[in-house]
Amino acid sequence: KGNVLWVYTDGRAHYEGGEVKRLSGTIQDIEAKKNLETKFNLERQKSIQSSKLASLGELAASMAHEINNPLGIISGYSELLGASQNLDQSQRNKLEAIIRSCDRISHIVSNLKKFSRKSTQPEYRPASLSEIIEEAITLTKPRLKSQLVTLEFNNRSSSKVICQPIEIEQVFLNLINNAIDALSAQPVRRIEIEVEESSTELVCRVSDSGLGVAPEIRNRIFEPFFTSKPIGKGTGLGLSIVKDILSAHGAEIRYDFVDSKSSFILTFPKLDQEREV
Repeated sequence: KGNVLWVYTDGRAHYEGGEVKRLSGTIQDIEAKKNLETKFNLERQKSIQSSKLASLGELAASMAHEINNPLGIISGYSELLGASQNLDQSQRNKLEAIIRSCDRISHIVSNLKKFSRKSTQPEYRPASLSEIIEEAITLTKPRLKSQLVTLEFNNRSSSKVICQPIEIEQVFLNLINNAIDALSAQPVRRIEIEVEESSTELVCRVSDSGLGVAPEIRNRIFEPFFTSKPIGKGTGLGLSIVKDILSAHGAEIRYDFVDSKSSFILTFPKLDQEREV
């Protein structure tokens, strides 16, 4: 069991009387050359990705300006309506949902900018992971219902994590919406979310009954701008932003496909209860 090396060979056959009598040639060690080529290709890919992310930063700044102006109007008028005494409880609940959605859109645009340009130090606080997931599920209920998708949440933990709740909520919104997309053509449409804990970690599994990610592209799904969806159906940014958000929280995500179940497994550092204020 020796090492695998790159070599270049060149040879020819020597004939006598129409028969091959001997062979001659050279074998050249090109290991160093191949290593340089590999390093060059990696650096080239990094340069391309950096260029894409720089363009994304410029696009995000433009998006923030174009979106935040009308968003401010919607949010402002919603708050004015909220001050009215002529609304019943059902109307107030719907108005509060509009205001929360406005706040969420504002945070999404901000997160997109931070994905390309790290400039601010975010504030983290203890939060219940199960409550964050429940809020994300509430926000996706209209789409779950319209797509005839069943979602089951099994929570086996009451522990907290240090996080920015709105960002972690965005992670689960993305994963749930991706699962809904994956189930659009399936006869059985089911999503399961499970949370368990160990002494140091919270482990969350988001699974669906879809066909899963093709094996040949599983190692690329977290790359920026890579998507397996049809043209016009995806930007290729969702999972890369999810991974970026989780990395900033000291959390990890990986894809798993076992027993015909497609799953994203998220691992969070658990908050030490003695440290919680």
